[in-house]
Amino acid sequence: MVVGAFREAAYDEPDLTAVGERLERALERQLTREKFVTAVLAQVRDGGADVTLPNFGHPAPLMVRAHGEVRYLAPPERALPLGLGAHGTPGPKPYDVLFAPGDQGSSTPTG
Repeated sequence: MVVGAFREAAYDEPDLTAVGERLERALERQLTREKFVTAVLAQVRDGGADVTLPNFGHPAPLMVRAHGEVRYLAPPERALPLGLGAHGTPGPKPYDVLFAPGDQGSSTPTG
């Protein structure tokens, strides 16, 4: 359900903040109070050099630099997972990450 809602929202919405808000509304209709979904959305620009990430309560993705350095792409502030928006906290603040040629990113799925 989440992937389908994302595919529809990504096509229609102007930015990642609006996509996240639309996912939150979809989850409010579909999930019970005890369930939630963590997610990291990504918008890739400039041929992959500039990536914007809003993190909805997911473990921080990893960046593997071309020269072997590995680091977490931690968000500047924590945000609740999708489906918990009724608690009245603001959504995540998107943050930008610059990728150099050969760099790779990875997000570890949670159970």
